[in-house]
Amino acid sequence: MLDGCIRGTKEAWNDFVDKYKNLVCHSIHTVLRSSGKELNPDFVDDLFHDIFLSLFDNDRKKLKQFRGKCSLGSWIRLISINATIDLLRKEKDIKSFDEKIADDISLGDTIEDKSINLKKDLEKSEQSELVRKAIEKMPEKDKLFIKLCWYEEMSQVGLAKFF
Repeated sequence: MLDGCIRGTKEAWNDFVDKYKNLVCHSIHTVLRSSGKELNPDFVDDLFHDIFLSLFDNDRKKLKQFRGKCSLGSWIRLISINATIDLLRKEKDIKSFDEKIADDISLGDTIEDKSINLKKDLEKSEQSELVRKAIEKMPEKDKLFIKLCWYEEMSQVGLAKFF
């Protein structure tokens, strides 16, 4: 049956799914119950399909990795358990912006509004451009003074040597 699945035979794949579907479901339920996760039928169904799809993906790459060091059922069970645990870990890392982190404060409330800073940055950039153009029109000695004072942050004592 495994060889037929690896070759892509539809009948072998159907037999494979029929043979191992209860094992996969049981493995998913066991992990979810032990983690305290609610057994949402849609979640379980999606995970069930994802596990079988992962075996079939990339030209049945995962199926080809089976080495026979344990029974095929044990290997499928291990894949199911690991997939369920991985999904639980990913879910744990995902936070909703509506999730309350304090009494009346959600995660979304703590995020800074970047549009205000963008406007200020644009205004600052426009002002800098106007100042740069004004400096270009100055005599060379004045340009040097501004460069040393402003950009090089030279002290008044150091500037007195030049002027």
